[in-house]
Amino acid sequence: MTQLSRIAPSSIASPPISPLMLSDHLLRLAEEADSVGLRGTAEYLLDLASEVLDEPAAARICTG
Repeated sequence: MTQLSRIAPSSIASPPISPLMLSDHLLRLAEEADSVGLRGTAEYLLDLASEVLDEPAAARICTG
């Protein structure tokens, strides 16, 4: 069996995730958190999901 300590970090890194996929995962986590009574955590995760899909601040300023 290969020991993880011998594997270079770059060889086990995941490919980049799209903002849409990340937002979807955050929304699912928010639903789970809410279902077990972690309302504050669910709201925080919803905020994060929303921020992921927002345009960068510089783009908002330039386009008006």
